[in-house]
Amino acid sequence: SKPAGHNHGSMEMEGETSQADTTEVSHQHTEHLDTLVESYLNMKSALAEDQLEEAKGHLKSFRAEVTQSAEMNNHPEHSAMHQQHHAAMVQAVDTRIQSKNIQELRAAFADISKNLVMALENQGYDGKELFLQYCPMADNKGGATWISESKQISNPYMGQKMPTCGSTERTITQDS
Repeated sequence: SKPAGHNHGSMEMEGETSQADTTEVSHQHTEHLDTLVESYLNMKSALAEDQLEEAKGHLKSFRAEVTQSAEMNNHPEHSAMHQQHHAAMVQAVDTRIQSKNIQELRAAFADISKNLVMALENQGYDGKELFLQYCPMADNKGGATWISESKQISNPYMGQKMPTCGSTERTITQDS
């Protein structure tokens, strides 16, 4: 004979997450990515304006969020991939936090950009619409990408020398 049906009612099963918990984690995650994106975009603008000290200040804010956020450091859902981006961003930041000139900082910005794009895409960022832009002249003509909140080009790698060099490749995120 079949076992009697069994109803747990409102009890949570071990290993399941309640909707509230999931929403809370998701909310913290979006806030964390919003903070990173905000610091990143401020750094991009400063580099586009050739403002080394201002860009370094934004790099420090970015680093603080990357290294101190519980969201960055405690991330079970996609931890392996997450750790990879996290470690790469920390390394790029730490390598250049003492940059003596804007070229060094721009080199770090290329690494940070690449890893932030991967993090945003892998983690399903649903904040503001962002664009992936590309400059073929950046990185000693090897080319480099960056994230922008505008389709208008404001090149962080060439600065005021070539402020509009580059193109918008695609949209990274879309408001839902």
